Amino acid sequence: MGLFDEHIAMIRNIMDSFQGREHVRTFDSEKVVPWPRGDGVILSDEVGLELGKKDRTSLWMILWSNGGISNGRITLVGSDLSEACGEIPFAEVVLVDGDFRDHYEAYRELRDKIFSVRLNGYSTRVLPSRKAIWCRVSKGAQEKGISFAHIGAALIEEIRKLPDVRGAEVLFVSSSVDDVRSLEEVASGAQSVVDALLKMYEEETFDCESCDYREVCEAVGELKKIREELMKKAGGKAAG
Repeated sequence: MGLFDEHIAMIRNIMDSFQGREHVRTFDSEKVVPWPRGDGVILSDEVGLELGKKDRTSLWMILWSNGGISNGRITLVGSDLSEACGEIPFAEVVLVDGDFRDHYEAYRELRDKIFSVRLNGYSTRVLPSRKAIWCRVSKGAQEKGISFAHIGAALIEEIRKLPDVRGAEVLFVSSSVDDVRSLEEVASGAQSVVDALLKMYEEETFDCESCDYREVCEAVGELKKIREELMKKAGGKAAG
């Protein structure tokens, strides 16, 4: 079982619960005309829409698995970028399919690829440790028709450049605070897995008795496997 198989299954259940609503749309990234790349800088007087602003609900996560991802699919729940104004809640969930032998490097590479995407008239600031995202859309980009399909297609295109990646899909939620919050339990659980992974690799400590993530590692078999492999490389023996 993979690191995030349980969390991806939970995401699927939530996505199923959204189906049948009026403002649920899907797009194929292969059919989206690319939006021009830019520097991602939008001044205050140029802003037409803000997503997940500091005082609004926002959520961001990236999950990966070996299979079970609908390559190229972009799902939008809520208003598109040209249909809203002011400030709205926002969630961005990126799901990636690939054969990742080193999960630590996978996280770093996927995160960096996502952060490298900059489009004309669209800026993004992500705080992974807080599972938060804050985006701005310029008035000019809105007038020209920028959409979540453009954003999702750009993310998928960039992620696919990594050698271990077979495909990716993206879920955007802009409908309501409650809909964004419906993803919080999954995001918190996934972040705990990421935090435990980073601790093992970056701190190289395997003392389970004193570790804050002991319960997480016990619950996720892949983390236990990673821990054992790292111990062998370090030539040490863990407590607990």
